Amino acid sequence: MRRARGEPIATFGPSPGFRELKWLKPVYVGDIVTYATEVIEKRASNSRPGWGLMSIRNSGVNQKGEAVISFISVAFVERRGAA
Repeated sequence: MRRARGEPIATFGPSPGFRELKWLKPVYVGDIVTYATEVIEKRASNSRPGWGLMSIRNSGVNQKGEAVISFISVAFVERRGAA
């Protein structure tokens, strides 16, 4: 939506990793996996001024609507007005 409004898009930095990885069902050749993300937490970084840490819940479902994967990733993101 930001891009559609002509607003700048945040720059993503490195990722310190992920947690809570769960393979919930097997994925087979020919399966179609739909992937979704949801921001669940954000905070300012103590070690990198002008940057924040964003936690994102990632999930995937197959063509039958069955959940097949779930994990939480973390990424550094440039903060608005940081420049």
